[in-house]
Amino acid sequence: MTFDEPVVQAPARTVDAEVLERQRQGFLALLEKEQHQVARFVMFNGASKEDAMDAAQAAFTQAWALICRRPEWWDTVRDPRAWVRTVALRCYRRPPDRRREPPTVLGDVPGERVWEGQDPGEFTAGTLLVLDALRRLPEDVRMAMAFRVDGFRPVDVAAELGITDQQARDLLKKGRRILRRELGLRVDGRPGPAQASAADGDMDGRRES
Repeated sequence: MTFDEPVVQAPARTVDAEVLERQRQGFLALLEKEQHQVARFVMFNGASKEDAMDAAQAAFTQAWALICRRPEWWDTVRDPRAWVRTVALRCYRRPPDRRREPPTVLGDVPGERVWEGQDPGEFTAGTLLVLDALRRLPEDVRMAMAFRVDGFRPVDVAAELGITDQQARDLLKKGRRILRRELGLRVDGRPGPAQASAADGDMDGRRES
């Protein structure tokens, strides 16, 4: 009697293909929605436009590599939006002599779609004010505020920075206080100068939950 290996293995291959296709579609959706925001996030943390775009592209390339090589691991990522930002920031902070290394070339990575859409340098006047102010914050406060500006909750900020929820809230509170002062807003949150009022939506439009 012969072993029915093809019959046993076929379902596993089918499941793997389905998982990979699901993850591929999820990756493409993440790429399309977040590519500009990830580059902006890195710029909020001090990068130039060019370095931010390079770091974001490297992070999305790493995400695609994981999906192709270890799809089961990608399913364990708690929040892909936060993960890709953390990786992009890590890529930016690599030593300068390594930062310009060409990304790993993957056979079917949809790289031609990476920089479609809005240029990360095309900011509103309010966002530019916030960008300039964020870059002057202490590093830990800056990172927390950059996540917050992108809509992450304090609990998400805590998870990404490896701190407690209360520590994350304290950093965000400190960041908002400094930014309000930098942008000319009064501590009670009511608008000061007109230009600062325009930036208030970028800085504090998402309340803590």
